[in-house]
Amino acid sequence: MADKKYEKVYYSIGEVSEMLNITPSHIRFLEQEFKILKPIKGNNGIRKFSKNEIKNIELIIYLTKEKGLTFEGAKKQIKENRNEMENSFEIIQKLTKIKNELIEVKEELSC
Repeated sequence: MADKKYEKVYYSIGEVSEMLNITPSHIRFLEQEFKILKPIKGNNGIRKFSKNEIKNIELIIYLTKEKGLTFEGAKKQIKENRNEMENSFEIIQKLTKIKNELIEVKEELSC
């Protein structure tokens, strides 16, 4: 995710689901499964997610979808190697962004 997506302090579950292209129910499910996800809940029960919470969701999705880990495996990786996992994930995000920019340049040059 590009940092410019994180312009506000808190985001609604709808905004987060749109950013990450997952459903709000998937986010609620991940919140139940992973103790690192602790969005702020107002008196009305509405969840508000910080930038850090969004990055945690991205990390969980990366570990489960991209790396193919089970939820238990992802929990173990986060617990034992959180800094290493976050660093690897950030590097992958940056490389993906560079790749996409290079593809755009290539397409522009092809025209």
